Amino acid sequence: MFRIPWPWDMIAALISAAVLILYVAVEFVRPRLRRRKLRRPCNVTIVIPPERQSQPCEFAILDDDWHHTKEITVPPHATIHLEFCLKPRLDFTESEFAFGCDGDANLDTKPIALSSFSSFIDKGKQKNGNPESDDNHYTDRHRYYHIIRTRQRSVGQDYIAGFLVATRDVGVCKADIEVTTEEVQGIHHLTIRVEKPQKTAMRCTAHKGCYIKPRAKVENGS
Repeated sequence: MFRIPWPWDMIAALISAAVLILYVAVEFVRPRLRRRKLRRPCNVTIVIPPERQSQPCEFAILDDDWHHTKEITVPPHATIHLEFCLKPRLDFTESEFAFGCDGDANLDTKPIALSSFSSFIDKGKQKNGNPESDDNHYTDRHRYYHIIRTRQRSVGQDYIAGFLVATRDVGVCKADIEVTTEEVQGIHHLTIRVEKPQKTAMRCTAHKGCYIKPRAKVENGS
């Protein structure tokens, strides 16, 4: 009986090629894709809580829903509580977190963070913090607020970062959220619009066609 011989040379070549492709994917492609994704490791929004919640929100007219937005409208020369929701896009280790408004030309006029807070924590040392009382908190010469901390972040485990922010002159500022990971620093951009009077509605990213009205507030000291 005639038997067709197996093309062992061709099979060996195909297996070798598959192993090589797998090696390149594991050693080079996957780390490069991960590093690229870590440049924006989270989806970041500003939280506007429902009226029934206890956390303060001075700049928006609240209703019964949770809202998330990429841009807020706030009054000038006021102190506001600002909370960010971070949804990890991949698993990573966070070593430092920073918040600040871009631009060295307006150091004396742009919004700045004074301290940090957590509306999630009821009691504990990490509920509030500031550079004067906590060695892991500091501000840099660009007026960015930094928190040094080691945290494992995982997909599906959202977390909140809150700051007490002092607004100053009228203007539109690009607000940066910087998350330092084990490989690169991820930067996320949001917008803080300082208006007088506050008229620009804030578009909600959680509900289609939803806009949140800013709350009118008298400037401090006027």
